[in-house]
Amino acid sequence: MTFMKTLLDIYRAARLAHVPEQEIERHILAGRLPLNKGKIALADLIKLYPELEHSRSYMVEVVTQIKEDAVGKARRRKAEPADVDTLRQELRALRREAEYYQMRAEGYRKLLKELEPKLVEIQRTSEHKPRFEALIRWLAQKAKELA
Repeated sequence: MTFMKTLLDIYRAARLAHVPEQEIERHILAGRLPLNKGKIALADLIKLYPELEHSRSYMVEVVTQIKEDAVGKARRRKAEPADVDTLRQELRALRREAEYYQMRAEGYRKLLKELEPKLVEIQRTSEHKPRFEALIRWLAQKAKELA
């Protein structure tokens, strides 16, 4: 998918990874995080911070980056007439990306729905009932936020 080719500046990469910009810069200097046109590929950032792929901020950041890329392309195109075939191709690609994210979101909703009863069952036999109760409440709150 094209979203994995998304390029981020150091500030945005640090914000997405929830780390200081200096940490991203250290990874770049150490060669653990390659630069592409002075920016960081989202795929490379996820390799370094695999937890990003499952975070809500990851999805929000990717959507924000896609929007900004689209605005940038639109600004560059103002000087040249739009090619209908190119616009159709881009529209198809954006639809595929939207479908992909919708499927991922639906998968996460299904996972949350299946996980809660399993946690309740484990809670019944656990000696850590308050912890499980807190976890179940937290999970329900997060599911509500995602709905």
